[in-house]
Amino acid sequence: MSVLLDASALLNMVRSLGPGALDYIRGCYELALTPHEIGNAIWKEATLLGRLAVDEALTIINLITLIHRNLSIVNPRNTVAVFKLAHGLQLTYYDASYLVTAG
Repeated sequence: MSVLLDASALLNMVRSLGPGALDYIRGCYELALTPHEIGNAIWKEATLLGRLAVDEALTIINLITLIHRNLSIVNPRNTVAVFKLAHGLQLTYYDASYLVTAG
């Protein structure tokens, strides 16, 4: 099944399944900024919160990098629609981008 995965879904899959996550993401999609959002989340856990050791963070980053190579990158075609949706529903532009792209 092809789905648009957000950063949270991808990160949770990697944490739960490790390299086995690759079996579930083939043919799926991500937004262009998703890798950066995941990198920022891992950085925050390791650097600011101290929940991850640096070597653990790097292991996750390496696995995420491998996974990104197996996803197709998509972006919303209509950025005006993204803004209108974000404004109308009081969502972040980023969240509205997922909804417009998936729709």
